[in-house]
Amino acid sequence: MALFAIIAPPDNARIGPAIESNFAGKFMRAWNGQWFISASGTPQSISEQLGIADGSNGAGIVMVVASYWGRANPDLWPWLSSELK
Repeated sequence: MALFAIIAPPDNARIGPAIESNFAGKFMRAWNGQWFISASGTPQSISEQLGIADGSNGAGIVMVVASYWGRANPDLWPWLSSELK
């Protein structure tokens, strides 16, 4: 499994539902338009699965997360720690 960051324009209302249906129980929303997903695959395959690659669910960027640091919702940190192995 890998940890991916998904960044989409905040007004893209289609990405959130696509993440919820494709990665139920394996994602955490950071902020509006920003999620983390724990999944197998590559940024390209995740982008295709979410409908970003072909634009069917609007624009977005998928990146692999190797490390992290910062300030965010306290619930995010234990989830990130458990998913980034």
